[in-house]
Amino acid sequence: MIDWQKTASAVIGEVHRNLPADADLAARKKALRAARPWEFGSTSWGRKVWAKHSRKYLEKFGLPPIKAKPVKQLSPLERAKRATEEHQLKLRLSGLGYQIDHAPAASKGGAA
Repeated sequence: MIDWQKTASAVIGEVHRNLPADADLAARKKALRAARPWEFGSTSWGRKVWAKHSRKYLEKFGLPPIKAKPVKQLSPLERAKRATEEHQLKLRLSGLGYQIDHAPAASKGGAA
């Protein structure tokens, strides 16, 4: 069984040791692409782990970090309005013979 996190860190560490200290960002990206083990390209989990570790490494050498998307916080009144609208929609759809099985979006959001 492969330990994805340790393997990615070890391979990227080896790439770093083999690169000259004055290597630019493009050379580092190219070296990482060339050194990626096939396991990290053959599964979705491997691609995610490799991308995370590669990004973390490249950010140390000038790659701009990904900006976090702002989360819109709803007030209690806005949450209540949204829940009421969703409930009314469920009632209308159930009257037409549709059945809604998922939770309302207001309970899925980040606001508690």
